[in-house]
Order: sequence, then C-alpha cells, then structure tokens
Amino acid sequence: MTTLVAALVLLGVLITVHELGHFLVAKAVGVRVRVFSIGFGKAVFKWQRGETEYRIAALPFGGFVLMAGQDALEARDPSDIGRSLLDKSPFIRILVFLAGPLMNLALPFAILLPLYGMGEDWREVASNTVGAVDSGMPAGLPGKLQAGDTIVEIDGEPVSAFWQTTRRMERYDAAQGPLRVVVERGEARARVEVELEPRAWSETHPTLGYNTRSHKLGFIGDFLAGDVAITRSDGPLAAGGVRTFDRVLSVNGLATPRLLDVERALAAVGPGANVALEIERMTPTDSAPSAFEWVLGGPKRWLEEPLWTPRGPPEALCAAQPGAPLCVGPLLRFERTLSHSGEQLKMAWVHTRLRLNVTAPAGDRTPAAWGMSASTHCVAWVDPAGPASRARALDAGEANGLRAGDCLASVDGTPHSLASFIALKLGDHPETSKILDVARDGRALRFALQPEMLVWRDPEFGEAKQWDVGLLLTTRPDITVPGERTQNVDQWAYGWHQANREIPSRIKETAYAVGGMFTGNTSVKQLSGPVTIVYLAGRAAEAGISQFLQLMVVISLGLAVFNLVPVPGLDGGQIVMAGIELVMRRPAPPQVHRVVQSIGVVIIITLVVFVLINDVLRRFGAAL
Repeated sequence: MTTLVAALVLLGVLITVHELGHFLVAKAVGVRVRVFSIGFGKAVFKWQRGETEYRIAALPFGGFVLMAGQDALEARDPSDIGRSLLDKSPFIRILVFLAGPLMNLALPFAILLPLYGMGEDWREVASNTVGAVDSGMPAGLPGKLQAGDTIVEIDGEPVSAFWQTTRRMERYDAAQGPLRVVVERGEARARVEVELEPRAWSETHPTLGYNTRSHKLGFIGDFLAGDVAITRSDGPLAAGGVRTFDRVLSVNGLATPRLLDVERALAAVGPGANVALEIERMTPTDSAPSAFEWVLGGPKRWLEEPLWTPRGPPEALCAAQPGAPLCVGPLLRFERTLSHSGEQLKMAWVHTRLRLNVTAPAGDRTPAAWGMSASTHCVAWVDPAGPASRARALDAGEANGLRAGDCLASVDGTPHSLASFIALKLGDHPETSKILDVARDGRALRFALQPEMLVWRDPEFGEAKQWDVGLLLTTRPDITVPGERTQNVDQWAYGWHQANREIPSRIKETAYAVGGMFTGNTSVKQLSGPVTIVYLAGRAAEAGISQFLQLMVVISLGLAVFNLVPVPGLDGGQIVMAGIELVMRRPAPPQVHRVVQSIGVVIIITLVVFVLINDVLRRFGAAL
C-alpha cells in the first residue's frame, strides 16, 4: 500500500507541475486551453471551469494540456480565431512548449531549498576539522595542514563548516594565487596561518565519461581508522609482529580509534620503552573459495552491510607456535557481499584480536621512525581476472601484476596517500594507461596499469558501461571514523549551496546519459518506465521523506531533460518545429504539422512499449 500511495504522489506531483507550466503560459499568452488532464485514458474525475475541462484520468503515467489548434487539420471553431496555438507566433509557441520542462527544472529548487534550509537532518553538518591530508596534495605538503587542525578562516572570511570551505573552493580562480588559511591547532588551539595554492584537478565520470575540472586542497573531513602499513621491514612495529592492514586498537591500554590517536600515543612513549599494542587482524579464509574465483569481468559494489558472526574457538589460529602472540579473541568471520555482473559473491575473512609487545625507537617517535604509515594507499585485494593482475612490470626481471599488500606511492608521477584521491586519479581519463610507483617488500617498483571498459547489468538501472582497474584499496567497511560535527549556523545558505551544487550536476549527468543513447555511449536498456518508478517510489518512501523528495528531484530533472530532446512528440520536437518557422519566417504547412504529429505518436507509443517491457524484464528477469 505504501508503494502505491508513494508512486501516485510522486507521479501526480511531477505530472501536475509539468502540465501546469504549459497551462499557465498558454493562458498567459491567450491560447484557449480545452482540457487539462493528469493521467491518460478515461476520466475518473472531471469538472468544467470556464472554458477548460479539468480531468484526473485512470492511467497516472503522464498527462496533457489540449490547446485549440494543436491539430493543424482539425476544423476550426470561429471562436478560436486568434486564440489557437498555431495562430500565435513561433516565439510564443516556443515559450508554451518550453514552460513544462522549465517547471520540472524549477521544482527541484522548490524541494531542496526548504529541505536543506529547514530539515532537522542538516541542523548539524561536518565541521572544518581536518580528518586526514593527502601527502601529495597542497594540504599535505610539509608545514601545511595536519590531521586535527580546524580551519577557521580563508582569505579573511570566517568559516566553521566543511561546506563553507567547499563553497570557497568552488569560487576559486587560479589567478588568485595561494589562499591564506588560518587554523586552530593542538589542545591549546593555537592559531596558525598557512598559504595553500589549490591544485587544478580533473575527474572523469565513471560511467558517462565526461570530464569535470575543479581545484582541490587535498584533505578529507573524516579521520582515518587506526589501520597501518609497514614501511620498514626493520622498523620497531615490524619487529614486534605488526603487519600491513593491522588495526591498532590500543596503545598501552589507551584506546586509539583513529590513526591520529595511534600516532599521538606512540609519539608520547619514552625512547626505548616497551609498548603494549592490541591489534585487530583480518586474514582471507578459504571457507568460501568461490568468493575469490573472480572469473567474470564487471564493476563491484557493496550490496549490503557487513555481516559479523562468531566462529569457533580462536586458539588454533592464535597460538600456532610457541611464543605466538596472545589472542584475546573473539574470532569472527567477516563477510561482504558484492555485485559483480549481476551476480552476488561473498568475500570472507577471519577477524582476530592480538596482543603484541614492541620496543620504541631510541630517537624520534614519529610514524617514519616507527616504520609505519596509513594503509589507505595499499592494495587490499586484486581481482585475479582483472587489469591489476596483468599490470605490466616496467622493471627488468620483475613479474607482471600487482599484489595484495603493494602500496601505491604515486599515479602518473603524482604522489598520493589517501584512497579517495588515488581512486579518482586512477579513474581520470581511464582510456590511458596509468604509471604506478609501488612499494613492495622494501623495493620500489613501477607498473603500467591499463583500465578496462566493462559492460555490466545493474538489477535496478539496466546495462551500463564502466571502467575497471581490478583492485580494491580496502576491503573493510569502516576505514574512516566520522569527523566532527558543528552547528549549521547559516542553514538557508547551506540549502542554496547544496541546491546549486546538486541540480546542475544531475542535469549534466542526465543530459550526457540521454545524449549517449543517440551516440551509443549509453545503453537504451537504462531507460526506465512506470514499473521502475513505482518500485523506487516505494523504497524511497520507506526510507523517509528526505529520500522520497530526493527521488522526486532526480526524476523531475530527468523529465525536464528528456522532454527537451528534439524528437517529434516531445516538447523538444515542438520547440524545434517552431524554431525552424522562426528562422524561415513563414509557417509550416498544416500537412507538415500533421505528419510530424503522427510520427511523434508512433515514437511515443514505441517508447512506452519498450520501457514497459524493459521494466518488467529488469524487475523479474534479465534486462531486455
């Protein structure tokens, strides 16, 4: 019942808004409107008001505004002379047909502004505290930002939330030069001023392929969890038994949920001191070997939350030899389900807690002195059938292929230390080979990685193309610890900022997706119709009003863009016809209008049948 009501509300609002645009502008320019209908088919409710009949019809999958003169060959009522659509100038007709899509473009602003501007979920937002910096980006260079810094001012403008920093970056022009950034640092909250020159950044959309340019400082708001990578095999941590991807849970009994806490705790111990560590280790298990038989190509995505279930006594794994570290347990099995070319596969690990004793270095107790770094730039898993497993070694005598445990030092000569920036760099211009500098067992190696274009089927959105590199930089769901939150002191400005970010971005995505159907870059099997919309409406309604309104925004923008496609039967086709008349300065013959209308009817019927079949097969079988 929830699904049905949600779908009726969703479609009702979108259709009414679209047709209302045509209706209001037609009335404003003096065109007679005979029928205003929400839905197709037989009228369930109808009433007459003035010269217009208003209807709510049985099939709520569209609507129409019937205006005098839309049928060029119909017998003309004398009272319609001067009030017929075709009696109006081409420019006026363009306005009438453009009004529907423009209303669908305006609706998202009317939804998102109050949603973000007044919504309880956005009373608090991410603060300006730096969670982690990328060592190869401006923020991560020596003497610049540090994890735990709080940005309070940029070029003299006070800032208190992450979105305000994002807004400032979106306004940045390279001609401005470096930004003057003031941060509060350490427990004393000392004010420190640094100069940061944002780096020009390029991103390629993973499925649609278009490129976006921006500027970035190179930090994230979330803190890194205490997962470490061993950078020196002769370092204190390696000597004590710590391995890459181990998570340090405590240092001398002090909980260390963040990597920042680990670094601070290790820096605070005395030179040469004995240090007790409690770590968490995950090791692949062979209990589900099919999970590692990755024989089909296709992008991977997590389908469900991790499942943690207790498994058997840990003694056999934790005390395999005399003097082995004490296992404090419990032993858990960690599973993640991924979608891979429409199939669901599970990857599984055993999950143990260990107590280790390490000796602090005699000199500095910096991360480098301990022989550690964050593990976010290290390869956690390699698809045995993917591009990473075949990456070409550029060093003489070295075997091809990346391995789990390899740590990426740079991509195409640019150093990076955070997984988010590495992933973006690997995905930028994916048609070109990527040169990777890799640290492996104390050696510096170089590989050429060529991403592959894969075609995969999403059970909800049909066939799609995506570039794949065949590796994961993490297999854990919790590699970050949520950053600090702060009061959203200017929530309406936040709403305007978010709306102005999201709406143009979604319009661009939709335009490229629709355009790609004509160029072959996007599969027509991604077209969705009423069955998918009903299904999504139900899911969004169950998730809450915010998700439901977000879905309404996405579909409204899709309707706007799709209706502007210059195809007979759509608003875009009508606009093109009127535009041709405007350029030629003479009206098209009525017979031409009739032919175009007939072609439009055939196209619309064919499209409706296609999306209905595709919807049904996608929901209940393979995509068409």
